[in-house]
Amino acid sequence: MNLHQLNKPSVYLVILAITSFCFGAAMVYIVRATEDSLHYDAGIINGTGMIRGSVQRIAKLVLFDVSADVSGEIETIDKMLVKFSTLDKKVFYNTPHDDYFARIHELDRAWEAMKSRIDDYLRSPMDKQQRALMDASEVAWHASIAAVLAAQVASEEKVSRIKYLFNLFLVSAVLSAVFTLLVLSIYLRRKLEHESSHDPLTNLLNRRAYTDLAEYEVKRSSRYDTEFALILLDIDHFKRINDTFGHKMGDEVLIKLARILSSTVRKTDSVFRIGGEEFVVLCPHTNAEGAYRLADMLRRTVENAAIIPAGKLTISLGVAQLSEDMTEAKLLSNADKALYQAKDQGRNQTRVFMEEKATKN
Repeated sequence: MNLHQLNKPSVYLVILAITSFCFGAAMVYIVRATEDSLHYDAGIINGTGMIRGSVQRIAKLVLFDVSADVSGEIETIDKMLVKFSTLDKKVFYNTPHDDYFARIHELDRAWEAMKSRIDDYLRSPMDKQQRALMDASEVAWHASIAAVLAAQVASEEKVSRIKYLFNLFLVSAVLSAVFTLLVLSIYLRRKLEHESSHDPLTNLLNRRAYTDLAEYEVKRSSRYDTEFALILLDIDHFKRINDTFGHKMGDEVLIKLARILSSTVRKTDSVFRIGGEEFVVLCPHTNAEGAYRLADMLRRTVENAAIIPAGKLTISLGVAQLSEDMTEAKLLSNADKALYQAKDQGRNQTRVFMEEKATKN
Protein backbone atom coordinates (compact mmCIF):
# COMPACT_ATOMS: atom_id res chain seq x y z
CA MET A 1 0.00 0.00 0.00
CA ASN A 2 1.46 3.39 -0.95
CA LEU A 3 0.87 6.77 0.64
CA HIS A 4 -1.66 7.72 -2.05
CA GLN A 5 -3.79 4.73 -1.13
CA LEU A 6 -3.36 5.47 2.56
CA ASN A 7 -4.58 9.05 2.10
CA LYS A 8 -7.72 8.09 0.17
CA PRO A 9 -9.85 7.76 3.35
CA SER A 10 -8.68 11.26 4.33
CA VAL A 11 -9.96 12.56 1.00
CA TYR A 12 -13.27 10.76 1.58
CA LEU A 13 -13.54 12.35 5.02
CA VAL A 14 -12.93 15.83 3.62
CA ILE A 15 -15.56 15.30 0.92
CA LEU A 16 -17.98 13.91 3.53
CA ALA A 17 -17.34 16.88 5.83
CA ILE A 18 -17.94 19.39 3.02
CA THR A 19 -21.08 17.55 1.90
CA SER A 20 -22.39 17.36 5.47
CA PHE A 21 -21.70 21.06 5.99
CA CYS A 22 -23.52 22.02 2.79
CA PHE A 23 -26.43 19.73 3.61
CA GLY A 24 -26.61 21.09 7.16
CA ALA A 25 -26.48 24.68 5.90
CA ALA A 26 -29.29 23.92 3.45
CA MET A 27 -31.35 22.34 6.21
CA VAL A 28 -30.79 25.34 8.51
CA TYR A 29 -31.88 27.67 5.71
CA ILE A 30 -34.99 25.61 4.99
CA VAL A 31 -35.92 25.43 8.68
CA ARG A 32 -35.43 29.18 9.13
CA ALA A 33 -37.34 29.93 5.92
CA THR A 34 -40.17 27.68 7.02
CA GLU A 35 -40.23 29.27 10.46
CA ASP A 36 -40.54 32.71 8.86
CA SER A 37 -43.20 31.33 6.53
CA LEU A 38 -45.24 30.01 9.45
CA HIS A 39 -45.18 33.46 11.06
CA TYR A 40 -46.22 34.84 7.68
CA ASP A 41 -49.07 32.32 7.46
CA ALA A 42 -50.16 33.14 11.00
CA GLY A 43 -50.61 36.75 9.90
CA ILE A 44 -52.72 35.62 6.94
CA ILE A 45 -54.87 33.34 9.13
CA ASN A 46 -55.38 36.05 11.74
CA GLY A 47 -56.13 38.66 9.07
CA THR A 48 -58.64 36.41 7.33
CA GLY A 49 -60.24 35.65 10.69
CA MET A 50 -60.56 39.38 11.36
CA ILE A 51 -62.38 39.76 8.02
CA ARG A 52 -64.75 36.97 9.06
CA GLY A 53 -65.62 38.74 12.33
CA SER A 54 -65.84 42.17 10.68
CA VAL A 55 -68.29 40.93 8.04
CA GLN A 56 -70.85 39.98 10.72
CA ARG A 57 -70.19 43.05 12.83
CA ILE A 58 -70.63 45.46 9.90
CA ALA A 59 -73.85 43.74 8.83
CA LYS A 60 -75.31 44.01 12.37
CA LEU A 61 -74.27 47.63 12.75
CA VAL A 62 -75.84 48.63 9.43
CA LEU A 63 -79.03 46.65 10.02
CA PHE A 64 -79.63 47.83 13.58
CA ASP A 65 -78.14 51.34 13.41
CA VAL A 66 -78.40 53.00 10.01
CA SER A 67 -76.53 56.01 11.32
CA ALA A 68 -73.50 53.91 12.39
CA ASP A 69 -70.26 54.84 10.63
CA VAL A 70 -68.73 51.61 9.20
CA SER A 71 -66.59 53.29 6.56
CA GLY A 72 -63.41 52.73 8.56
CA GLU A 73 -63.97 48.99 8.91
CA ILE A 74 -65.01 48.69 5.27
CA GLU A 75 -61.81 50.42 4.22
CA THR A 76 -59.77 48.09 6.46
CA ILE A 77 -61.33 44.99 4.89
CA ASP A 78 -60.76 46.41 1.42
CA LYS A 79 -57.05 46.88 2.15
CA MET A 80 -56.68 43.44 3.67
CA LEU A 81 -58.36 41.74 0.71
CA VAL A 82 -56.15 43.62 -1.73
CA LYS A 83 -53.10 42.51 0.26
CA PHE A 84 -54.14 38.85 0.53
CA SER A 85 -55.24 38.54 -3.09
CA THR A 86 -51.97 39.96 -4.44
CA LEU A 87 -49.50 37.86 -2.43
CA ASP A 88 -46.32 37.02 -4.32
CA LYS A 89 -46.65 33.37 -5.31
CA LYS A 90 -42.98 33.25 -6.27
CA VAL A 91 -41.65 33.87 -2.76
CA PHE A 92 -39.72 30.72 -1.74
CA TYR A 93 -41.51 28.75 0.93
CA ASN A 94 -43.91 31.63 1.60
CA THR A 95 -46.26 30.61 -1.18
CA PRO A 96 -49.73 29.82 0.22
CA HIS A 97 -51.73 26.92 -1.15
CA ASP A 98 -53.43 27.57 -4.53
CA ASP A 99 -56.77 26.79 -2.89
CA TYR A 100 -56.21 29.75 -0.59
CA PHE A 101 -56.06 32.18 -3.51
CA ALA A 102 -59.27 30.72 -4.94
CA ARG A 103 -61.01 31.19 -1.58
CA ILE A 104 -59.71 34.77 -1.23
CA HIS A 105 -61.04 35.64 -4.68
CA GLU A 106 -64.43 34.17 -3.75
CA LEU A 107 -64.35 36.18 -0.51
CA ASP A 108 -63.45 39.32 -2.47
CA ARG A 109 -66.42 38.84 -4.81
CA ALA A 110 -68.76 38.12 -1.88
CA TRP A 111 -67.47 41.21 -0.07
CA GLU A 112 -68.02 43.43 -3.12
CA ALA A 113 -71.56 42.08 -3.37
CA MET A 114 -72.11 42.74 0.35
CA LYS A 115 -70.84 46.33 0.02
CA SER A 116 -73.28 46.86 -2.83
CA ARG A 117 -76.14 45.59 -0.64
CA ILE A 118 -75.01 47.89 2.18
CA ASP A 119 -75.21 50.87 -0.17
CA ASP A 120 -78.67 49.77 -1.36
CA TYR A 121 -79.90 49.38 2.21
CA LEU A 122 -78.52 52.71 3.34
CA ARG A 123 -80.24 54.45 0.42
CA SER A 124 -83.52 52.62 1.01
CA PRO A 125 -83.75 50.67 4.29
CA MET A 126 -86.68 48.52 3.18
CA ASP A 127 -87.37 44.87 4.02
CA LYS A 128 -86.26 43.72 0.58
CA GLN A 129 -82.90 45.47 0.88
CA GLN A 130 -82.57 44.20 4.44
CA ARG A 131 -83.03 40.55 3.38
CA ALA A 132 -80.61 41.06 0.48
CA LEU A 133 -77.97 42.47 2.87
CA MET A 134 -78.46 39.62 5.30
CA ASP A 135 -78.10 37.06 2.52
CA ALA A 136 -75.01 38.80 1.16
CA SER A 137 -73.44 38.98 4.64
CA GLU A 138 -74.13 35.27 5.10
CA VAL A 139 -72.39 34.46 1.80
CA ALA A 140 -69.45 36.69 2.69
CA TRP A 141 -69.21 35.12 6.16
CA HIS A 142 -69.09 31.57 4.73
CA ALA A 143 -66.54 32.71 2.12
CA SER A 144 -64.37 34.12 4.92
CA ILE A 145 -64.60 30.84 6.83
CA ALA A 146 -63.50 28.96 3.70
CA ALA A 147 -60.55 31.38 3.31
CA VAL A 148 -59.51 30.87 6.94
CA LEU A 149 -59.65 27.08 6.55
CA ALA A 150 -57.65 27.24 3.29
CA ALA A 151 -54.97 29.34 5.02
CA GLN A 152 -54.84 26.85 7.91
CA VAL A 153 -54.49 23.91 5.50
CA ALA A 154 -51.64 25.66 3.70
CA SER A 155 -49.87 26.28 6.99
CA GLU A 156 -50.39 22.69 8.17
CA GLU A 157 -48.91 21.41 4.91
CA LYS A 158 -45.79 23.47 5.58
CA VAL A 159 -45.58 22.05 9.11
CA SER A 160 -45.84 18.52 7.67
CA ARG A 161 -43.18 19.38 5.12
CA ILE A 162 -40.74 20.64 7.72
CA LYS A 163 -41.37 17.53 9.83
CA TYR A 164 -40.54 15.38 6.81
CA LEU A 165 -37.38 17.39 6.14
CA PHE A 166 -36.40 17.19 9.80
CA ASN A 167 -36.83 13.40 9.79
CA LEU A 168 -34.83 13.24 6.56
CA PHE A 169 -32.12 15.29 8.20
CA LEU A 170 -32.01 12.95 11.20
CA VAL A 171 -31.76 9.88 8.97
CA SER A 172 -29.07 11.55 6.88
CA ALA A 173 -27.17 12.57 10.02
CA VAL A 174 -27.28 8.99 11.33
CA LEU A 175 -26.17 7.59 7.97
CA SER A 176 -23.41 10.20 7.76
CA ALA A 177 -22.24 9.28 11.25
CA VAL A 178 -22.22 5.57 10.39
CA PHE A 179 -20.38 6.24 7.13
CA THR A 180 -17.90 8.48 8.94
CA LEU A 181 -17.19 5.78 11.52
CA LEU A 182 -16.80 3.24 8.73
CA VAL A 183 -14.35 5.43 6.82
CA LEU A 184 -12.46 6.19 10.03
CA SER A 185 -12.22 2.51 10.91
CA ILE A 186 -10.95 1.70 7.41
CA TYR A 187 -8.48 4.58 7.60
CA LEU A 188 -7.21 3.58 11.05
CA ARG A 189 -6.94 -0.08 10.07
CA ARG A 190 -4.99 0.77 6.93
CA LYS A 191 -2.84 3.23 8.85
CA LEU A 192 -2.03 0.61 11.48
CA GLU A 193 -1.33 -1.98 8.79
CA HIS A 194 0.90 0.51 6.98
CA GLU A 195 2.79 1.49 10.13
CA SER A 196 3.28 -2.13 11.15
CA SER A 197 4.66 -3.14 7.75
CA HIS A 198 6.55 0.00 6.62
CA ASP A 199 9.68 1.78 7.70
CA PRO A 200 8.66 5.25 8.98
CA LEU A 201 11.72 6.99 7.55
CA THR A 202 11.89 5.63 3.99
CA ASN A 203 8.33 4.32 3.67
CA LEU A 204 9.77 1.05 2.37
CA LEU A 205 8.49 -2.26 3.64
CA ASN A 206 10.18 -3.19 6.93
CA ARG A 207 11.79 -6.36 8.28
CA ARG A 208 8.52 -7.79 9.53
CA ALA A 209 6.97 -7.43 6.07
CA TYR A 210 10.16 -8.88 4.57
CA THR A 211 9.96 -12.01 6.71
CA ASP A 212 6.31 -12.64 5.81
CA LEU A 213 6.74 -12.05 2.08
CA ALA A 214 10.09 -13.85 1.81
CA GLU A 215 8.68 -16.98 3.48
CA TYR A 216 5.67 -16.82 1.18
CA GLU A 217 7.85 -16.47 -1.95
CA VAL A 218 10.10 -19.35 -0.83
CA LYS A 219 7.10 -21.63 -0.35
CA ARG A 220 5.57 -20.56 -3.66
CA SER A 221 8.81 -21.08 -5.58
CA SER A 222 9.25 -24.51 -4.02
CA ARG A 223 5.68 -25.55 -4.79
CA TYR A 224 5.64 -24.36 -8.41
CA ASP A 225 9.34 -25.03 -9.08
CA THR A 226 10.07 -21.43 -10.11
CA GLU A 227 13.27 -19.45 -9.73
CA PHE A 228 13.64 -16.97 -6.91
CA ALA A 229 16.57 -14.74 -5.95
CA LEU A 230 17.37 -12.22 -3.24
CA ILE A 231 19.59 -9.13 -3.22
CA LEU A 232 21.05 -7.87 0.05
CA LEU A 233 22.80 -4.49 0.04
CA ASP A 234 24.08 -1.84 2.36
CA ILE A 235 25.72 1.58 2.14
CA ASP A 236 29.49 1.73 2.10
CA HIS A 237 31.01 3.72 4.99
CA PHE A 238 27.64 4.90 6.23
CA LYS A 239 29.07 5.72 9.66
CA ARG A 240 31.52 8.07 8.00
CA ILE A 241 28.61 9.91 6.34
CA ASN A 242 26.89 10.38 9.70
CA ASP A 243 30.11 11.53 11.36
CA THR A 244 30.96 13.94 8.53
CA PHE A 245 27.59 15.42 7.61
CA GLY A 246 25.44 14.60 10.64
CA HIS A 247 22.60 12.19 11.27
CA LYS A 248 20.08 14.43 9.48
CA MET A 249 22.10 14.02 6.28
CA GLY A 250 22.33 10.30 7.04
CA ASP A 251 18.52 10.13 7.10
CA GLU A 252 18.35 12.06 3.81
CA VAL A 253 20.77 9.56 2.25
CA LEU A 254 18.57 6.65 3.35
CA ILE A 255 15.46 8.35 1.96
CA LYS A 256 17.09 9.15 -1.40
CA LEU A 257 18.54 5.64 -1.67
CA ALA A 258 15.10 4.17 -0.96
CA ARG A 259 13.63 6.25 -3.78
CA ILE A 260 16.33 5.10 -6.21
CA LEU A 261 15.82 1.46 -5.31
CA SER A 262 12.02 1.70 -5.59
CA SER A 263 12.15 3.47 -8.96
CA THR A 264 14.83 1.18 -10.45
CA VAL A 265 13.62 -2.32 -9.56
CA ARG A 266 10.97 -4.07 -11.62
CA LYS A 267 7.27 -3.96 -10.75
CA THR A 268 7.40 -7.60 -9.66
CA ASP A 269 10.26 -6.95 -7.21
CA SER A 270 9.85 -5.81 -3.61
CA VAL A 271 12.22 -3.52 -1.72
CA PHE A 272 12.67 -3.62 2.08
CA ARG A 273 14.70 -1.78 4.67
CA ILE A 274 15.62 -4.48 7.18
CA GLY A 275 18.19 -2.61 9.26
CA GLY A 276 20.00 0.68 9.67
CA GLU A 277 21.59 0.90 6.19
CA GLU A 278 20.67 -2.61 5.04
CA PHE A 279 18.16 -3.19 2.26
CA VAL A 280 16.74 -6.31 0.60
CA VAL A 281 15.23 -6.78 -2.84
CA LEU A 282 13.10 -9.89 -3.46
CA CYS A 283 13.16 -11.00 -7.11
CA PRO A 284 10.46 -13.59 -7.93
CA HIS A 285 10.86 -15.67 -11.12
CA THR A 286 14.50 -14.60 -11.30
CA ASN A 287 17.72 -16.64 -11.24
CA ALA A 288 21.11 -15.58 -9.89
CA GLU A 289 22.23 -14.18 -13.24
CA GLY A 290 19.16 -11.99 -13.64
CA ALA A 291 19.38 -10.81 -10.03
CA TYR A 292 23.06 -9.99 -10.54
CA ARG A 293 22.26 -7.79 -13.53
CA LEU A 294 19.58 -5.97 -11.55
CA ALA A 295 21.87 -5.59 -8.52
CA ASP A 296 24.75 -4.20 -10.54
CA MET A 297 22.39 -1.77 -12.28
CA LEU A 298 21.31 -0.58 -8.83
CA ARG A 299 24.96 -0.18 -7.84
CA ARG A 300 25.81 1.92 -10.89
CA THR A 301 22.67 4.03 -10.54
CA VAL A 302 23.48 4.87 -6.91
CA GLU A 303 27.11 5.59 -7.73
CA ASN A 304 26.10 8.05 -10.46
CA ALA A 305 23.43 9.82 -8.39
CA ALA A 306 24.16 13.06 -6.55
CA ILE A 307 23.11 11.96 -3.09
CA ILE A 308 25.71 13.42 -0.74
CA PRO A 309 27.13 16.97 -0.92
CA ALA A 310 30.68 15.89 -1.71
CA GLY A 311 31.87 12.66 -3.28
CA LYS A 312 29.89 9.66 -4.38
CA LEU A 313 27.67 7.35 -2.44
CA THR A 314 28.38 3.67 -3.11
CA ILE A 315 26.72 0.45 -2.09
CA SER A 316 27.84 -3.17 -1.91
CA LEU A 317 25.48 -5.99 -2.86
CA GLY A 318 25.22 -9.72 -2.37
CA VAL A 319 23.04 -11.98 -4.52
CA ALA A 320 21.74 -15.46 -3.67
CA GLN A 321 19.40 -17.82 -5.50
CA LEU A 322 16.95 -20.17 -3.86
CA SER A 323 17.82 -23.83 -4.22
CA GLU A 324 15.96 -27.00 -3.31
CA ASP A 325 14.88 -27.37 0.31
CA MET A 326 16.34 -23.97 1.22
CA THR A 327 14.68 -21.80 3.86
CA GLU A 328 14.27 -18.05 3.83
CA ALA A 329 16.85 -17.72 6.60
CA LYS A 330 19.39 -19.76 4.64
CA LEU A 331 18.75 -17.73 1.48
CA LEU A 332 19.34 -14.47 3.38
CA SER A 333 22.45 -15.96 5.00
CA ASN A 334 23.86 -16.85 1.59
CA ALA A 335 23.22 -13.32 0.30
CA ASP A 336 24.91 -11.96 3.43
CA LYS A 337 27.99 -14.07 2.72
CA ALA A 338 28.13 -12.70 -0.82
CA LEU A 339 27.71 -9.15 0.54
CA TYR A 340 30.56 -9.76 3.01
CA GLN A 341 32.78 -10.84 0.14
CA ALA A 342 31.92 -7.64 -1.78
CA LYS A 343 32.84 -5.59 1.30
CA ASP A 344 36.03 -7.60 1.89
CA GLN A 345 37.18 -7.12 -1.69
CA GLY A 346 36.95 -3.35 -1.72
CA ARG A 347 33.23 -2.36 -1.59
CA ASN A 348 31.12 -0.83 -4.41
CA GLN A 349 30.83 -4.32 -5.87
CA THR A 350 28.19 -6.98 -6.55
CA ARG A 351 28.88 -10.60 -5.64
CA VAL A 352 26.86 -13.77 -6.17
CA PHE A 353 26.87 -16.56 -3.61
CA MET A 354 28.15 -19.87 -4.94
CA GLU A 355 27.88 -23.18 -3.11
CA GLU A 356 31.62 -23.85 -3.20
CA LYS A 357 32.86 -20.29 -2.84
CA ALA A 358 31.77 -16.75 -3.53
CA THR A 359 33.24 -15.45 -6.76
CA LYS A 360 32.60 -12.46 -8.95
CA ASN A 361 30.18 -13.34 -11.70
